[in-house]
Amino acid sequence: MQETSSSRKLSKRVEGLLDALFYATTRPISISSIMKLLDISDKKEAREIMEIYVKNFRRKMHGVKIIKRGDYYFPKIEEKYLEKISGYLHPPPLTAKQLEILAYIYVKKKVKMSEVSNIFGTRAYKDIKKFVRLGLVSRKKVDQGYIVEIRKEAEPLILRKRRRTKK
Repeated sequence: MQETSSSRKLSKRVEGLLDALFYATTRPISISSIMKLLDISDKKEAREIMEIYVKNFRRKMHGVKIIKRGDYYFPKIEEKYLEKISGYLHPPPLTAKQLEILAYIYVKKKVKMSEVSNIFGTRAYKDIKKFVRLGLVSRKKVDQGYIVEIRKEAEPLILRKRRRTKK
């Protein structure tokens, strides 16, 4: 392993690669992608490295944290800073059709996935999965299907204030 258990420190190379990866990413990163990046074949070793990295990251960074969900890691801006910096964020890479679907969900507040699919086609199911992964919508199981709605935390990302242009 590239760290010692007594010091719990990663090499500068490993920490630098992970810093660059999480700075550049806009999507969750799988443990297998991390293994490939660090040229590691043991999943347990990669998880240990990530555990150390996340602990070190939390000590150094205060406005951003790294979240682990299953075997995926992703950077997340602290909620208390999100509204203040929302004007500086790049919108997620969405197609025009995805933006239409997102707008429809926003206007309807709560909508059945089947209704979205009837209007926008079956591709909408994949698009909604992407929105869930990006943290833009939440999906709740109901009797027959799912209800989707915009997540409260995502509203500042969706409703960005327009900047006035000088005339």
